[in-house]
Amino acid sequence: MLRIRLFCLLSLLIVSPAKAATFDLIVPADVMIRSPLGISGVGSPWGWVVATDGPLTYERLNSAVFTLVTDNPLITVETTFYPSSSWMPMQIGDVAGLDNVPFTQAFRDLLRPGEVLNPLSSNFWRWLINFPPGFVGEVNLHTIMQVDELKTEFDTRLRLDPTFGTPTDVIQIVEAQRVTAVPEPGHCFIAAACAVLLIRRRHFIE
Repeated sequence: MLRIRLFCLLSLLIVSPAKAATFDLIVPADVMIRSPLGISGVGSPWGWVVATDGPLTYERLNSAVFTLVTDNPLITVETTFYPSSSWMPMQIGDVAGLDNVPFTQAFRDLLRPGEVLNPLSSNFWRWLINFPPGFVGEVNLHTIMQVDELKTEFDTRLRLDPTFGTPTDVIQIVEAQRVTAVPEPGHCFIAAACAVLLIRRRHFIE
């Protein structure tokens, strides 16, 4: 019985995602994009990463895997995500990303007391939005960011029109959102199921 209890405790300690340092993302929720004739794509800084409950290491953040899907095949989005060990690990309250007001004012509005941008992190996370020249319309971008067992999922409204913005300011962040990386339910469920099965098997043998 003692060994069974010890096994359960070790299982929870090993696989419990709640123990992993989590983080928040501050990213666009609604974006206006200039799409004139002769231009088939625009790029800009994408978002900020905020360390919220413990050190966030370079190794963990650099392992991020992105899935980007739009509801219109004519519009595709790519991302580059290059954290640097020169400004990591991130401590609680550290924020990584490019700050360029008024472009990032909507991001700033979502910062909490004590959270401060690290200027060394600068332009490490960018996106490239590809579209047919002159495209007019609205598209939803669904993004999943996976870091180990932590998952961040959010939607961004992309509105495109040749009349939006100016030739030098082609993207405007109308609204931002703050989302938290959370553990995938499967990790806890699988561990719990295995523990229950092993306990039942041991009980049957005894």
